[in-house]
Amino acid sequence: MEKKQKKHGIKKFFRNLIIVVIVLVVTFFGGVLYSRFKGNSGTTITQSTLKETLLNISELASTEYNYTKMGKYENSLTINGWSIPFTQKSFILSYDGTIKAGYDLKNAKTSVSGSNITITLPKAKVLSHEIDESSIKVYDEENGLFNTISIKNYKSFATKAKKDAQSEAIKKGLYTKAYKNASSAIKQTIKSINGDYKVTVKES
Repeated sequence: MEKKQKKHGIKKFFRNLIIVVIVLVVTFFGGVLYSRFKGNSGTTITQSTLKETLLNISELASTEYNYTKMGKYENSLTINGWSIPFTQKSFILSYDGTIKAGYDLKNAKTSVSGSNITITLPKAKVLSHEIDESSIKVYDEENGLFNTISIKNYKSFATKAKKDAQSEAIKKGLYTKAYKNASSAIKQTIKSINGDYKVTVKES
């Protein structure tokens, strides 16, 4: 009889232990699922935390414009505005370039009113513009008499070429795309902090 009671007590102990373990496991996973679906909605976004978030991003390169160009450089010696025969030099150059445009978020203005956030971006600008040196190819190089091609000529050509490419990119909507992408990225960043806020992104 004593053995039966002892055996029954052991079974009861293990049964209770299993129940406790199940309860702990269910509680744990329940908490994980709750926090996952609930997200960070408990995090309050203030003016200072919003400003800090934007400062951490600093420069936001929100769009990239890639291009391939070919252009011709020509120059000749002149006297009183007239070209001297046989002094014309020229070359044709092909090259690839990349323009990155976006915003300096240090100059963004922020406003938090209840559950509404408004961010006013400064004007979009070109953050970088590089020509890939490994892509440069020179064709039809021709030196003139006493007027040979120099490094200076290549540099002046590159300066003008970059300026022209940049103007073309802006005309094709470089800054419009930069605003669209920046707006989406900023809204997504704030949503990851707290999805309960309504975010409006404008441009000054």
